[in-house]
Parts: sequence; C-alpha cells; structure tokens
Amino acid sequence: MKFLSFCASLFFCFNINAGEAKYKINWVLAHEPARVFLRAANEFKKKIEKESNGEITVNIVDSSAYSKGAVSAEKSFELVKTGQVQMSQLYTNYLGYYDQQMRILDLPFLFKSHAHASKVLDGEIGQTILAGLDKTKVRGLAFTYSGGFRIIPTANAPLSTVESFKGKKIGYSGYSPIARAYLKEIGAEPIDTKDAEINDKGTGEGFETTYARLAGIPNVKMKYLNETEHTLFLTSIVINSEFLQSLPENYRNLVQATAKKVAAFERAESIEDNIAAKKVFIEKNHMQVVKLNDVEVAKMKALSIPVYKSFSNKKDQDIITAIQNADSN
Repeated sequence: MKFLSFCASLFFCFNINAGEAKYKINWVLAHEPARVFLRAANEFKKKIEKESNGEITVNIVDSSAYSKGAVSAEKSFELVKTGQVQMSQLYTNYLGYYDQQMRILDLPFLFKSHAHASKVLDGEIGQTILAGLDKTKVRGLAFTYSGGFRIIPTANAPLSTVESFKGKKIGYSGYSPIARAYLKEIGAEPIDTKDAEINDKGTGEGFETTYARLAGIPNVKMKYLNETEHTLFLTSIVINSEFLQSLPENYRNLVQATAKKVAAFERAESIEDNIAAKKVFIEKNHMQVVKLNDVEVAKMKALSIPVYKSFSNKKDQDIITAIQNADSN
C-alpha cells in the first residue's frame, strides 16, 4: 500500500534556497489525517519549483504552527483569506459555508464514476463552482479527492439493505448538512464528527470514510466494509486571491495550470490507495466487504430526492442538472 512519508518536521520541510526565491508560498495542511493531504502539497512544490527555476518556492506547514496544536479548517481558511499563508487544501463541504454551490458536490449519488467526476471537476462546471469562492479573497484552483468514494465501515452488523440503516449511529463530517440530512432520510442517527474520522474506541456504530483514510486509523475495530459509494470525499486546492494576482502573468498561469495537474495526479493516486487499502483489509484484517444490490441502491437513491429538493435555487438546480447530464455527453 502506498503511504505518504513525512519530513521529520513539517515546519522545516522546505527548499533550503527559499531565501533566494522571488516568490514564496506557504502551504498549510488544514485537515487530519495530514498524510492524506501531504501528497498534493509535495507534488505542487516539486513541480512549481522546477518549472519556475526556483523563483517560486513552497514551504509546507502544519496548521498547528499557527494555532497552538489545533488543526482547524476555520483557522486554515482564515490564514489563506488574510494572506498569512498563501495556499491550502480544504474540504469542499467546509467551503460550502462560503458558497453553497460547493455543497452540491456532497449530494448523494451525484457522480456515477471517477470518469464522470473528472469530467465535471476538471471542466467548465467545476470552474463555475470554484469561481463562487472569489468573493471571499480565496480562489479555488482545482478539486482533489483526499479519499474518493465514501464507504461506511461498521462494527457489529453489515448494511446490506436500506432497512439495516435504521437506528444506526453513523458518524459524518459535521461540515456537511447534506450528509446529516441524507443519513436521517435513510433512517440512521447522524453523529457529528467534524473531521469525519472516528478513533478505535468507536464513537457510534459506523462512520463515513474512504478505504485510504480508514487505513490511517490505528487499531480499527470495524468488521464490515459497506461499499455504499454514495458520495465523493472531495477537497479543493485554494490560494489567496491577492497573492495570485500579485504574480507576473506567466507565473500566475503556471500556478493555476500546476494546481490542475497536481489535482489530477492526486485523484489518480487516491484511487490506487483505496484499492491497495481494501486488499489489506480483506486479506490481513479479514474484514468483510458488503455491497447493496441494485434494488437496495435504487431505494437509497429514491431517499435522496428530498435532499436534492433542498437546493431550490434555480442556479443550483441548473448546475445539478449539468453535472448529471455530463456523464452522457
């Protein structure tokens, strides 16, 4: 399995010639587990420093360096917004606090496949959604996975039917009102876990995550890997707008193009990580993979209709329709 390696200290993980650079980027790692987010930052650093011949350098920093040990999406967004750091990678459902269209991406069964998702995220629709952040002084550059399609591991019973969700305490990212609403629709009892991860002590009976993210939790005591694949675990590479505009046009274009390349790379690597992690869970940990049959999936999709209706704004509905139709174009 591919696991990301850390520098001995993230704070000092930067180019030793940074002082000679014309433009310096501090990239703050906003979420846990940090190893999931380090890949995009490292790849961006490698590419941008090479393509700019060292005139742009990237310093990768753990957000605890700014917030006395607390890793906070709120703090990290504020750091980028105010220009104290220049770049980060944030959950799209958190960014939904600043622009509701980001929350559209959290709708259940919105994406049919990774190919469908890439077509949307890398295309005109994705750019339209990213542009919604411009009013915040934070520019969205590209979409990353940091996980991919979600699964719901459970400790005591498989989730093989819609009825099996009833009364189950399921953890979800507290940044996502859509996740909460949908879990309620299928009969579960949503538990706000903010960063969407639960430790081995087992808060609740299951939780939303991905294979790769689950692999980072020590002593996982879950027995069943329920492949609901109901939503994508999405993040976005963001940059301070004023800093981006301060760059010469050639470097401004380079930063934007590099972010898109890095995002595509990160999504592909995340898919491979999930495949490798799943294999380990089955072969070494003897965990059972559970899939819903077509009838149960149809029921799950039907129960998502009220959640979709919560987006009553015509502009939002138009984007949802465009995303759904993108798979057939």
